[in-house]
Amino acid sequence: MKKVIKKVIKKVIKKVMEKKLLAVLLSVIFCVPILAFASENNIKVYFNSLKATEFENAPYKKDGVIYLPLRELCDKVEYKITYSYPYSCVEVEKGYFNALLKISTTDCYFDNEFIDMDFNLKHYPEIVNDRMYVPSDFLVNMGLTTNIFDKGNGLFINQSIQENEEINLNYDFELNILNNLSKEENSVISPDSLKTALAMTANGAEGETRNQILKALEIDNLEAYNSKQKEKALLRSQSPFTSVSYKMANSIWIKGSNNILKDDYKELIKDTYGGLISAVGQSPDKINNWLEENTGGRLDNVINNMDFDVLLLNTADFMGSWKYSFDERSTESGIFNNADGSIGTADYMSRRFYEREDFKYYEEDGIKAVTLKYGSYMNMEIKKEEGTPYEMVFVLSDKELNNDILNRIFNRGEDADIVVKLPKFYIENEIEAVQMLKNMGVEDMFNPKKADFSCMLENQPYYVGNVIQNALIGVDEKGTVASASSEILLYAGGGEAPQLEFVADRPFYYFIRNSETGDILFEGMVNTVR
Repeated sequence: MKKVIKKVIKKVIKKVMEKKLLAVLLSVIFCVPILAFASENNIKVYFNSLKATEFENAPYKKDGVIYLPLRELCDKVEYKITYSYPYSCVEVEKGYFNALLKISTTDCYFDNEFIDMDFNLKHYPEIVNDRMYVPSDFLVNMGLTTNIFDKGNGLFINQSIQENEEINLNYDFELNILNNLSKEENSVISPDSLKTALAMTANGAEGETRNQILKALEIDNLEAYNSKQKEKALLRSQSPFTSVSYKMANSIWIKGSNNILKDDYKELIKDTYGGLISAVGQSPDKINNWLEENTGGRLDNVINNMDFDVLLLNTADFMGSWKYSFDERSTESGIFNNADGSIGTADYMSRRFYEREDFKYYEEDGIKAVTLKYGSYMNMEIKKEEGTPYEMVFVLSDKELNNDILNRIFNRGEDADIVVKLPKFYIENEIEAVQMLKNMGVEDMFNPKKADFSCMLENQPYYVGNVIQNALIGVDEKGTVASASSEILLYAGGGEAPQLEFVADRPFYYFIRNSETGDILFEGMVNTVR
């Protein structure tokens, strides 16, 4: 990585120093027009696909390139920048990597090593109002990002994580769901879909009803969660990926003229969750058509009756092609040791993975896990093929999974020369989640006498009668398809041979996740094959 940074620094310094005095003079003369130009661009910058980042000195666009203020940028990526006359000093520290860059008007040092500055940049850094701005592709050349793409007035930046840098997240909600699934039968559920539907429900709840839902969902600040969901929806809509697609849609269906949503709640659902709000009669056709449209036709005729007063719906739909697909000619039949002790037969996909960054293997006492990546795309901003953040993790475990184990699996996988054998499988199920949620402490919303949805509905009190998720997943040599709909039903009422092998020939867990946000999109277990 030092070589990469050295190469860039050489390019940058010459242009910066040659232009500095002139640039400062121009900035004094034209500072008002330049700053007005920056403000008019109103460019939003998103770090790690999560949140629009505010800059005190606004980024601007020039000749199709977005420029960012260097000092503030260093703050965002946690690099220290100081001034020690005659040098500007940038301290680079990420994981195992630590270095000091010193720049003056005449020379440059990288860890006390002199750097020749006689190189050219594709886009030059600029001085505006005594502040240095760097072009967005500078980030990639510095090795600070894995992906960067410009979508009009939005710049999306994904920071890379060094090999020994871990991000530990809380997966209590996802694990509680997983541990409530059948230990004998196959299953699939989308925690992302269920969580979104329940969050919409919580936004309409009040008092202890809301508190119980939020505690189960591990949401400390509902307003912050809402904001994050809105930003994620924007990122999904702006996705540059062609080999991977993850879509989500929300809707509320109201039956009967006596059921009236409050205006504030309607505005929140439409603005934050992009939700459709529609009246519906006695036929489920309108709802089923919406479900089918938002799951690529994979979920149809899910709603069989209209036994509800208000229905909150979320759909999650995933399609992904493996970055490295399995050869169908290598697929062969083999035995699978079912959870009940019986023996089944499965069609096993087989592939040897060599040591490469897009495949990870993790092993500890009682646990083996492999991570397979989905797809790639051409990043037109830097004219380079990039990977996507989507991956599927397969876990063989002799013990119950917990937060620590999941974070070790997700963070500590390593390159490996390994043969992977996975059974092709297709699972489709309907899960009623009421008891599951009660086990997690969500009680009041199911009690007609205690439920409080006064932030959602006018008139009489309402309660939740059922929570249902219909989901499916299919895994084969080419990739994965997975769809889910979460339904909240409200009622009025009171070289060498590889040394390693991963053979999933017994019950295993699986997770489809976004490695940047940490979100688990789908999860489940394969316990038996027939």
